Amino acid sequence: MSMITPSEGRNGPLHQTPKPSPPIPGSPPRAVDLRGGRGGREYSGRRFVILSGVGVVLLWALLFLIFRPGLDRFKERTEFGRKEVAPTVFELRKVQPPGVDSRAWDEAVQATYGLLATTTASGELPIEEQTALRDQVKAVAARAGEHPENAVAELAALWDSVAARARQAHRPGEPDVDRRHPRPSLLPPPKG
Repeated sequence: MSMITPSEGRNGPLHQTPKPSPPIPGSPPRAVDLRGGRGGREYSGRRFVILSGVGVVLLWALLFLIFRPGLDRFKERTEFGRKEVAPTVFELRKVQPPGVDSRAWDEAVQATYGLLATTTASGELPIEEQTALRDQVKAVAARAGEHPENAVAELAALWDSVAARARQAHRPGEPDVDRRHPRPSLLPPPKG
């Protein structure tokens, strides 16, 4: 019985390199590609990674160019609503309806501002509709200034109109408008 040393395995020494198979008689000699390619071609993983990165960048640039005009229009609509439409309701703070607590009136005006801001921030209303809404709010403020006794009814009518537009512009996944902006208790219930 012979003893196996650690430098040898069961089938012989561990550090032996395989011997190439002998050439087939009558065939041309084969070139050995030491780079691991097949048939003399080289497949580079680095080239694949670089080309994949270039492809991703080109796809991103294409999508950016496609969606950019829509994003610009959306931003323009939301900025117009935030700066031009919603703040006009604060003209109603200058009016003090008789028999109404000033704090309750301010809270109702503030709640209306929140409803206007949410409605215009959806970006669903075109600039023309937002301009009409701004003019409507200015007309309500003017009428309430002339007849403070009707200011609560004017604000209630404005609330109903804006809430109806907000329901139309409601985006999926957002909370319901009536839940997000509850009707101020100062305002009478909606008609109809």
